[in-house]
Amino acid sequence: MDRPHSSSLLAVACERCVLVWTVEPSSVITRPSGTCAQTLAAPGHAPVTSVRWSPLGDLLMSASPSDSALLLWSVAEESHVPLKRLWSAGHTLCRWSPDASRVFTATTGPTFRVWETGRWTDERWRCATAGGPVSAACWSPDGRVALFVTSAEPVVYSLSFMPVLLMESAPKPVPVIDLTARRLDHGKEMIHVGGEVSGLTWDSTGRRLAVSFVDSDAVAVFSTELHPHLRIAACGLIRGLKDEYPVAVEFQMNLQDTTSLCVAWSSGRIQHVPMLVPASAAGGLLESSALSASVAASPGRSLGDASLLRSPVQLFSVDSP
Repeated sequence: MDRPHSSSLLAVACERCVLVWTVEPSSVITRPSGTCAQTLAAPGHAPVTSVRWSPLGDLLMSASPSDSALLLWSVAEESHVPLKRLWSAGHTLCRWSPDASRVFTATTGPTFRVWETGRWTDERWRCATAGGPVSAACWSPDGRVALFVTSAEPVVYSLSFMPVLLMESAPKPVPVIDLTARRLDHGKEMIHVGGEVSGLTWDSTGRRLAVSFVDSDAVAVFSTELHPHLRIAACGLIRGLKDEYPVAVEFQMNLQDTTSLCVAWSSGRIQHVPMLVPASAAGGLLESSALSASVAASPGRSLGDASLLRSPVQLFSVDSP
């Protein structure tokens, strides 16, 4: 993951450590030498499966499924501070909120936490319904809504965080998208979409959400609205070349009036998908007038079996690199 406010530092989660690469942006060398890498390692903290810079770029957090502690690194000093709770399992992912006020962390079990970074206190939840660990999570750009999904069920949940003075108790997860696997008819081709989620990413405008799947070659794109309450509607699908499937998806985070989705395909190809996002957030490049399914969710309201992907979706394929 590249460091915020820097174009030359890249943190990489590795089997035995975290490598922080110093990369020259103007260099044409595809792979920098090992002398450009700084090693961050701690006993028992391996393999490292998730690294995330804080939004200001001053701290780096790493997570390992074999370590019950999360590590907060000061890269310049090559030192770390552990974040640990009693009886905690190992950790698989960590996600800073864009305003740096909270960190969402998931364990190898059904327990996940949201840390408040002012005093590093935490609230704990347990995925009691399905019992599976959290497999993907992301934050809204204002840092007040977290979306997450477990490996045990194809349902995206939301957690809404209000200002501290208005919160009487910890928020409750609310289901907002049903991603049950299904086949969609697209002319002469049947497209498999849905099922277990491998990635979630929310753009910096708060108007586009992308979801990738373990057993699908398509990326599902949704339009979102945050105010006055969370509102989600299906936009369409993005597919790559033949036999490609998405390995990682991420929105470019420094855009305001437009957004661009970066997709890393299994072939090694990197694709940038620009999207036009109007001020109303009601449409966009991937918007389809045939889509009528949309849901509104507020804290405490369950959407039951409402599904966004049961409606026809507009397909966007890439015929050439």
